[in-house]
Amino acid sequence: MLASKFRSQGALAVILLAGFSAGASADEVVSYAVRAVTNKGTEFTGRVPRTEAFDELLKDQEFIDAAKVDPDERLKVAGVNGLNGSITFVFGDLRSVQIEGRLTEEDLEQRRESEAILRQRRLADEQERLRWIQLRREAARKAKQQEQEQAQREQAGTLVLPEKYQVWIDRFPPDQGWIPARKARLYYQTVILDNRPPTDEERAWLDAYDQWKPAYDAWLTLEKLKLEMQDDAENVPEPSGTVVSPGASIDPAEPTPEQRKKLPPPLEPGVPEPTKVSPEAPEPVPLKPYATEPKPLKDGTRP
Repeated sequence: MLASKFRSQGALAVILLAGFSAGASADEVVSYAVRAVTNKGTEFTGRVPRTEAFDELLKDQEFIDAAKVDPDERLKVAGVNGLNGSITFVFGDLRSVQIEGRLTEEDLEQRRESEAILRQRRLADEQERLRWIQLRREAARKAKQQEQEQAQREQAGTLVLPEKYQVWIDRFPPDQGWIPARKARLYYQTVILDNRPPTDEERAWLDAYDQWKPAYDAWLTLEKLKLEMQDDAENVPEPSGTVVSPGASIDPAEPTPEQRKKLPPPLEPGVPEPTKVSPEAPEPVPLKPYATEPKPLKDGTRP
């Protein structure tokens, strides 16, 4: 993978070969611009500092046949293909080393500037590549999310109560007030307050309560499951970097004129907040046999 990456960048590294002093004197040369070719044909460009050992290998030539060098001999190439750092080769892995320029201190400075430009160019290309990868991933995520939401909607549509329970739910539907808390209220009104007897429909419901309650429990479980599936499909967090529509949410502290129209009217001063009776409200404990009924007041009412 590394060799493939370097091969693709070889064309860009050509700009680094310009700017060296072809006619520099031997005393001014401090480094060599080289092109190393591996046995597999991969090319690497870079710089080799001038040393006595490398001068001995070079012998004032422009080409080194790696087959004529000790295979364990090492060659350290800096600024490979314009990158930071260096790579150390052994001549046993190389086919040849071509000298492409003799560099002075001034040449090195120019090459460093060229390498900096090349790195910035690579960085910009890499950022653009990552941006497109992110866009493709986001598109795939949204497509998968839509598939999941559709599957959840289809699954929710197939969730139904068994027929033996649906009969009781149709006769005493919870969304019309037939919930366990109603039994508690009827008990309080009939036994405690003694101010309203149950209607025929309420009495029929109380008589069949033991058969109706399992149907209600199954219905409640099914409704909760549908709500959870709906929440999972709708309450998906927005990915970072996306913009939420102004109408998607309302900030109570700073609503826009359009959002203010959607807000409910404020409660009048002194009006208590409405309360809801939970469908899971516990039933009151029945009076003990020896408990006395509350005594009526003078006006005939009960406390």
